[in-house]
Amino acid sequence: MSHFSVPSENRILRILMGMQFAHMVDFVILMPLGPMLMKKFGIEATQFSFLAATYTFAAGLSGLFSSTFLDRFDRKKALLVVMAGFIVSTAACGFATDFWTLLAGRLLAGIFGGLTNTLVMSIIGDAIPYERRGRATGRVMSAFSVASVAGIPIGLYLATQYNWTTPFLLLSVMTVLLLLFTWFYMPSMRGHIPEIKSVKNPLQELAESWRLFIDPAHLRALSLTMALMLSGFSVIPFVSTYLVFNLGFPEKNLSFIFLFGGLVTFFSSRIVGFLSDKYGKHKTFMIMGALAMIPVLTLTNLHTSSMWAILTVTTFFFVFNNGRMVPAMTMITQTVTDSRRGRFMSLNTTVQHLTTSLATVIAGQIVFQPYEGAALQHYPFAGFFSVTFAMLAVWIGYRLKVNS
Repeated sequence: MSHFSVPSENRILRILMGMQFAHMVDFVILMPLGPMLMKKFGIEATQFSFLAATYTFAAGLSGLFSSTFLDRFDRKKALLVVMAGFIVSTAACGFATDFWTLLAGRLLAGIFGGLTNTLVMSIIGDAIPYERRGRATGRVMSAFSVASVAGIPIGLYLATQYNWTTPFLLLSVMTVLLLLFTWFYMPSMRGHIPEIKSVKNPLQELAESWRLFIDPAHLRALSLTMALMLSGFSVIPFVSTYLVFNLGFPEKNLSFIFLFGGLVTFFSSRIVGFLSDKYGKHKTFMIMGALAMIPVLTLTNLHTSSMWAILTVTTFFFVFNNGRMVPAMTMITQTVTDSRRGRFMSLNTTVQHLTTSLATVIAGQIVFQPYEGAALQHYPFAGFFSVTFAMLAVWIGYRLKVNS
């Protein structure tokens, strides 16, 4: 167990928040750019869903591949390599000139995005004791809120004022600075390595990953991840497009949605982390999971163009969707032993991203656009699909057992 002093923990968490911020902006920024990209490249809703799904599909495959070797390396060195790849791939998106080059850039970005998520959650599990892990997870996951408050609104502003490629290029430069900070200030993390008995070939490693995968306790944890991703990403990819094309919400005001939602979530995710440590991860997850269904149904059946009504609904959507993930991820990291956590979180990342990709593609099949610029059809059905899996997630979370 590689636990550190509280000052070292805080430094590690700041680094993880920074990388999670960069990863979340890179992942999420494509969705509010949807209306702009659909007009720029002349693509339809189904094509855009494949563009969004490419990132998560690549992230899922990278998670599967990394499960064969990730636990052999110092976490710090692994994170530095992933940061370097993230810088290159994000810049590649910024230099894209058409739909196909952007698709290639998102494929590359997804590979390193998947590795980022795996490492972040593995490092939290290694560095932070379980009794403080809920709050630590809440802090790191509040990076999504910071991304919503600062990264996405600024990115959207730069995209509308200059060029849609600007957010990707700026994000790449920012990650260079984060890499340097990590190099100088993050401690080495090798405590998990001595428990690995021998070096195996890739086929043996995949066989070990398969045995880890089919363990009943792990299957329940991975099923929880699948249900959460199917619930969230059957709705999320088309939020901005629905608001613009169906409700007449101005593109220039989309940044306010992420500003308000992110600002509230920044505080709520920390509160949820505190509550999950104090009152129990299971109880907190079940409450947040149930509450998350309300804004999903409201949002997907919204018929008002009132800015304040839209901001209220989308803010609650962000708060509860993010809030259920804090105790869920804390529980999931504790279903596996320390020496196998990196491998398991790689598998979890694979399941998370492949299911996200599947959910996005399914959403693209449920929702359709009769012609360019027309209102989206059947978005309420995507909402019903989402709530079905939200209920399944609550049931799985109730039955999930964690190690003490």
